Amino acid sequence: MTMNAYKKKKRTFSAMGACSILMVFVVLCLTTFAILSFVSAQGDLRLTQKTQNMTERFYKADADTDGLLYFIDTILAGIRADMREADYDWRTDEALAAVDVPADMTDESAYLLISRFRITQRAGEVRGSLSVTGDDTLTLLMPITENQHIQTVLHLLPLGAPLRFEVQSRVRISTLDWE
Repeated sequence: MTMNAYKKKKRTFSAMGACSILMVFVVLCLTTFAILSFVSAQGDLRLTQKTQNMTERFYKADADTDGLLYFIDTILAGIRADMREADYDWRTDEALAAVDVPADMTDESAYLLISRFRITQRAGEVRGSLSVTGDDTLTLLMPITENQHIQTVLHLLPLGAPLRFEVQSRVRISTLDWE
């Protein structure tokens, strides 16, 4: 073998070595990017599932709040129907049995008192919590999660009004204590 042939063979070998190193580097880069893409996609999937779960919970709580409003409306409609009957005397209503009824109590005051009594008496039949926050105001809390609720504030309307109640506010609140 001549010296010239040896040099040609050596150059070819080093050129092939550089290509191999370059290929290994490219494969490592592509593998790294593939792993990063896979990890990123898994994170996106987890976030999407969490968002879907929270959205489902919110809309379930929203639908349950609508059901509670229907429940309250049904009770108020029944009370109004009772009060329209000619032989109905609200002074003998069970809601007023344990209360000192003033002699000058109006039909309107009796309606509000009976309404609050019957609604709170039957509040255990539905999901969520209900509290009387004023003479003619009710506050409903429907849980979304352990720390989030839909809070609805209702204003009971007078006996002669065409509607039975009015929603003053309906908001999503957090019951988490911030320290």
